Amino acid sequence: MAPSKRRGATTPELPKRQKVAGQEGTANRGRCAVVATAVSKAEQPLPDACRELLVAAVPLSLGVPAAERDARQAAMAGYIGEVLVATEAQLLQQLLAAKRAARPEVVAASVQATLAAEGVAAAVEQLGLGQESLAMGMSNEESAKEQSRAAARAAEEAEKARSAAEAKLLAASLERDLCRSACTMLLNWNEGDDQSETAPLPERVAAIEKVCAKLDLEDSLLCALPLVAKKPVSARSGLEAAAAKLIVEALQKHELKLGEELSCVGTQAVTDAAVAAAEAAKEAMSQATARHRETQEKVQQLQAENLRLQAELDKARTKETESLVKLQDARAIGERAADTLRKHRKGPLAAYYDMEGPAVLSQAGDEVEKLLQQEDESSREEVESHTATSRQQQGMTEEAKLQEEKDEQERQHQAELARKQQEEADMEAARQRQEQEESAKAMEQEQLRQRQEETERAAKRQRLEEEELARKQQEEAEMEAERKRLEEEELARKQREEEAERLRLEEEELARKQQEEAEMEAERKRLEEEELARKQQEEEEAE
Repeated sequence: MAPSKRRGATTPELPKRQKVAGQEGTANRGRCAVVATAVSKAEQPLPDACRELLVAAVPLSLGVPAAERDARQAAMAGYIGEVLVATEAQLLQQLLAAKRAARPEVVAASVQATLAAEGVAAAVEQLGLGQESLAMGMSNEESAKEQSRAAARAAEEAEKARSAAEAKLLAASLERDLCRSACTMLLNWNEGDDQSETAPLPERVAAIEKVCAKLDLEDSLLCALPLVAKKPVSARSGLEAAAAKLIVEALQKHELKLGEELSCVGTQAVTDAAVAAAEAAKEAMSQATARHRETQEKVQQLQAENLRLQAELDKARTKETESLVKLQDARAIGERAADTLRKHRKGPLAAYYDMEGPAVLSQAGDEVEKLLQQEDESSREEVESHTATSRQQQGMTEEAKLQEEKDEQERQHQAELARKQQEEADMEAARQRQEQEESAKAMEQEQLRQRQEETERAAKRQRLEEEELARKQQEEAEMEAERKRLEEEELARKQREEEAERLRLEEEELARKQQEEAEMEAERKRLEEEELARKQQEEEEAE
């Protein structure tokens, strides 16, 4: 009886072993295709019929599991393995030939790359040291800058102290001279001495008043001083003469005190100490400024050195890049051969052994492998030897270069030392010339000051005369203006009184007229009322 369609339509699930076998068969088919392709492209001198036979035998021999192969399949698989191994040996031989051909270029490029890498490392180290030196130099420059500023502030303060001490000394000297001239003026001035040094000029009198205000004089003497100073000795009253005598005694005591202070060793010592401190501060400021300038120059030199080191580092890196490119180009041929060998081993050979192909011995391949190892070892030794030689030559060149740099630095140092000595000599000559010029200028200024003082005294006398004349004219003008103002005020007052009187009379007249009109209006109303009353009475009587 035939089976039903329903039962026949149902497909039973395959066992797990059959699935694995199917997957393994698919993988083997891919491996067989890889091996067949390699055999078809093999460069061995095989007849075409033999090559086609081997290609066709790949799936029939290697595609069958090793345990299921018969003798013919095993022999055919061995032939295929021999072709693949021979191809590997041929590729190894090509790799060896490529390495030997490129060896001189590879060795030279390797040496250049090694030396370039060492040059980059040395340049990086030198740049790091240069940056550290620059940082230290900048720190020293900042410290010198602060010291220079502090020295400048100290010099300024010392100069202020010196100026204050000299100003105090000068003020005391001028005040003593003023006391002396004031005593002479109060004791000896008479009429006709207006142009002499004893004349009571207003500014001189005002200065004397300021000095006397510091002497704790009585208020009566301070008030009497302007009046006494403006009067000649012959025109003073007894009371004014006594006041002048007391003022002169106080001024003489003060003059004596000032003289003692000026001649005192301590006062002069304080001034001399202030002058010496100012000079020392100036010298310290000059030294600090010089140190700051030196540190600035050092920083500039270090910055230039760092720029040079950076340029050398960039140059070394460029050289390293170029050498690496050359090395890569030199190794390119060998790398291509090695890549072809690597693809053959990972492709057809790996597929062959994955399909359990028989082991094939390759004595030629082993010998080429040994030759490749020897070639690599020899090439590495040659690179090391050439590198050591080049490093030694470079070291000798560096030593010569360092020696040249040391010689150049020594020449620069000697030139800098000579320049500094010349600058010091120039500065000393300039200082001497400046001192001579300052001395001549001081004498000229003193003469000019004396001439200016004489001119100022003459101008001052003329100005005082003009001021006195202008003051008198101003007083007369003010008196005239005051007189006119009083007359105008008197006239205005009279006009106001007359106007007030006129207004008062007009108001009284208006009030009187209004009173009369009111009285007349009242009289008219009274008469009208009497007339009305009379008419009413007559009417009543008539009725």
